[in-house]
Amino acid sequence: SLPEALRTPEGAKKFLADIAEPMRKIKEAGLYLAYHNHAFEFDIKVDGKMLYDVLIEECTDLHFIMDTYWVAYAGYDPALYIEKIGGARMKNIHYKDLSEKDRSICACGDGTLDFAAITDACVKAGVPNALVEQDNAPDFPDAFEQLARSYRYLLPIIQKTR
Repeated sequence: SLPEALRTPEGAKKFLADIAEPMRKIKEAGLYLAYHNHAFEFDIKVDGKMLYDVLIEECTDLHFIMDTYWVAYAGYDPALYIEKIGGARMKNIHYKDLSEKDRSICACGDGTLDFAAITDACVKAGVPNALVEQDNAPDFPDAFEQLARSYRYLLPIIQKTR
């Protein structure tokens, strides 16, 4: 993601200019550069537009690893952003839920995100990989139980899409 020192409108413009050539070279090599979002991309404005929208609309060779938690944390609908980015530019998505109680990261299904709508959007867009990511799992007594909770919740949703 955007380095902390560049999290200003001017810094974001510098970042956009700095990644243009490496992104081109990476594409020429048959690979792609992927960007993982957090919430700050929705707060930074570049010429009046949210940085995340600028990355999507103007960096057409850039791919995305969208983080559902951070999109929702910023106040936006992950399913709408999946549609906006599309599967051609998003091979992986991080499934992470947002607790209603304190806005912390929680196991999928324990929070506020609509993973049925998110999964449907992924299927329609052609996003091939959904990865459960729970940064704070070690904060719980059993980190593996957090993963198991997400699995038990998501499995029926994913099975409906097959």
